[in-house]
Amino acid sequence: MLVRHFVDKHCRRLGRPVLEISVGALDELKGHHWPGNVRELESVIERAVLSSPGPTLRLADLGDRAAPRESPSPEGHSGNKTLEQNERDHIVATLERTAWRIAGEGGAAALLAINPSTLRSRMQKLGIARPGSRPADAPPRPGA
Repeated sequence: MLVRHFVDKHCRRLGRPVLEISVGALDELKGHHWPGNVRELESVIERAVLSSPGPTLRLADLGDRAAPRESPSPEGHSGNKTLEQNERDHIVATLERTAWRIAGEGGAAALLAINPSTLRSRMQKLGIARPGSRPADAPPRPGA
Protein backbone atom coordinates (compact mmCIF):
# COMPACT_ATOMS: atom_id res chain seq x y z
CA MET A 1 0.00 0.00 0.00
CA LEU A 2 2.86 2.39 0.81
CA VAL A 3 4.58 1.71 -2.50
CA ARG A 4 1.36 2.40 -4.44
CA HIS A 5 0.83 5.62 -2.43
CA PHE A 6 4.36 6.87 -3.10
CA VAL A 7 4.23 5.98 -6.80
CA ASP A 8 0.91 7.83 -7.18
CA LYS A 9 2.18 10.82 -5.20
CA HIS A 10 5.40 11.25 -7.18
CA CYS A 11 3.79 10.59 -10.57
CA ARG A 12 1.21 13.33 -9.82
CA ARG A 13 3.93 15.70 -8.59
CA LEU A 14 6.02 15.10 -11.72
CA GLY A 15 3.02 15.28 -14.06
CA ARG A 16 3.49 11.82 -15.48
CA PRO A 17 1.03 8.99 -15.96
CA VAL A 18 0.75 6.67 -12.98
CA LEU A 19 3.20 3.80 -13.33
CA GLU A 20 2.29 0.15 -12.97
CA ILE A 21 4.07 -1.78 -10.21
CA SER A 22 5.13 -5.27 -11.15
CA VAL A 23 4.96 -8.18 -8.74
CA GLY A 24 8.72 -8.56 -9.22
CA ALA A 25 9.33 -4.98 -8.11
CA LEU A 26 7.18 -5.50 -5.02
CA ASP A 27 9.01 -8.74 -4.23
CA GLU A 28 12.35 -6.96 -4.61
CA LEU A 29 11.25 -4.20 -2.25
CA LYS A 30 9.98 -6.74 0.28
CA GLY A 31 13.25 -8.66 0.08
CA HIS A 32 15.35 -5.71 1.21
CA HIS A 33 16.21 -4.55 4.69
CA TRP A 34 15.02 -1.02 5.47
CA PRO A 35 17.05 0.23 8.45
CA GLY A 36 15.81 3.78 8.09
CA ASN A 37 12.18 4.72 8.11
CA VAL A 38 9.35 5.24 5.65
CA ARG A 39 11.17 8.25 4.17
CA GLU A 40 13.90 5.91 2.93
CA LEU A 41 11.34 3.80 1.07
CA GLU A 42 9.75 6.95 -0.34
CA SER A 43 13.13 8.16 -1.54
CA VAL A 44 13.76 4.87 -3.38
CA ILE A 45 10.32 5.06 -4.98
CA GLU A 46 10.81 8.71 -5.99
CA ARG A 47 14.13 7.86 -7.69
CA ALA A 48 12.47 4.92 -9.44
CA VAL A 49 9.61 7.12 -10.70
CA LEU A 50 12.12 9.66 -12.01
CA SER A 51 14.24 7.05 -13.77
CA SER A 52 11.54 4.71 -15.11
CA PRO A 53 11.36 5.22 -18.89
CA GLY A 54 8.18 3.27 -19.62
CA PRO A 55 4.76 2.63 -18.09
CA THR A 56 6.12 0.26 -15.42
CA LEU A 57 8.07 1.19 -12.31
CA ARG A 58 11.73 0.21 -12.60
CA LEU A 59 13.69 0.08 -9.39
CA ALA A 60 17.16 1.56 -9.20
CA ASP A 61 19.87 -0.67 -7.78
CA LEU A 62 19.05 -1.18 -4.11
CA GLY A 63 22.72 -1.84 -3.35
CA ASP A 64 23.65 -3.22 0.05
CA ARG A 65 20.13 -3.13 1.43
CA ALA A 66 19.75 -6.86 0.92
CA ALA A 67 17.96 -8.45 3.82
CA PRO A 68 20.29 -10.32 6.10
CA ARG A 69 19.60 -14.04 6.26
CA GLU A 70 18.21 -15.24 9.55
CA SER A 71 20.50 -17.60 11.35
CA PRO A 72 19.13 -19.65 14.19
CA SER A 73 20.18 -18.63 17.64
CA PRO A 74 22.06 -21.10 19.85
CA GLU A 75 18.77 -21.97 21.53
CA GLY A 76 17.48 -23.22 18.17
CA HIS A 77 15.02 -20.43 17.44
CA SER A 78 15.34 -17.08 15.75
CA GLY A 79 13.23 -14.00 15.55
CA ASN A 80 12.18 -13.98 19.19
CA LYS A 81 14.04 -10.80 20.00
CA THR A 82 12.33 -7.56 20.89
CA LEU A 83 12.41 -4.67 18.48
CA GLU A 84 14.85 -2.90 20.79
CA GLN A 85 17.19 -5.94 20.85
CA ASN A 86 17.08 -6.19 17.06
CA GLU A 87 17.74 -2.47 16.71
CA ARG A 88 20.69 -2.69 19.11
CA ASP A 89 22.16 -5.70 17.27
CA HIS A 90 21.75 -3.98 13.90
CA ILE A 91 23.41 -0.77 15.08
CA VAL A 92 26.31 -2.65 16.69
CA ALA A 93 26.83 -4.75 13.54
CA THR A 94 26.83 -1.61 11.39
CA LEU A 95 29.27 0.12 13.73
CA GLU A 96 31.56 -2.90 13.62
CA ARG A 97 31.41 -2.86 9.78
CA THR A 98 32.51 0.79 9.81
CA ALA A 99 35.20 0.34 12.50
CA TRP A 100 32.96 2.35 14.86
CA ARG A 101 32.94 5.42 12.60
CA ILE A 102 29.66 7.20 13.23
CA ALA A 103 29.62 10.19 10.89
CA GLY A 104 30.94 11.04 7.45
CA GLU A 105 30.97 9.20 4.17
CA GLY A 106 30.96 5.46 4.83
CA GLY A 107 30.09 5.99 8.49
CA ALA A 108 27.45 3.99 10.31
CA ALA A 109 24.91 6.83 10.22
CA ALA A 110 25.17 7.01 6.43
CA LEU A 111 24.76 3.23 6.09
CA LEU A 112 21.74 3.34 8.40
CA ALA A 113 20.35 6.36 6.49
CA ILE A 114 19.95 8.41 9.67
CA ASN A 115 21.47 11.60 11.01
CA PRO A 116 24.68 11.08 13.07
CA SER A 117 23.11 12.86 16.06
CA THR A 118 20.14 10.46 15.85
CA LEU A 119 22.55 7.51 15.82
CA ARG A 120 24.41 8.87 18.86
CA SER A 121 21.10 9.33 20.66
CA ARG A 122 20.01 5.76 19.84
CA MET A 123 23.40 4.44 20.97
CA GLN A 124 23.06 6.22 24.29
CA LYS A 125 19.47 5.00 24.78
CA LEU A 126 20.43 1.42 23.94
CA GLY A 127 23.64 1.50 26.03
CA ILE A 128 25.94 1.00 23.06
CA ALA A 129 29.53 2.10 23.61
CA ARG A 130 32.66 1.48 21.60
CA PRO A 131 34.58 -1.46 23.09
CA GLY A 132 37.36 -0.23 25.34
CA SER A 133 35.84 3.23 25.74
CA ARG A 134 34.90 4.73 29.07
CA PRO A 135 31.17 4.91 29.84
CA ALA A 136 29.85 8.49 29.79
CA ASP A 137 28.94 8.40 33.48
CA ALA A 138 32.26 6.90 34.66
CA PRO A 139 34.59 9.08 36.70
CA PRO A 140 37.75 10.29 34.94
CA ARG A 141 40.75 8.00 35.16
CA PRO A 142 43.52 9.15 37.49
CA GLY A 143 46.13 11.09 35.57
CA ALA A 144 43.78 11.73 32.66
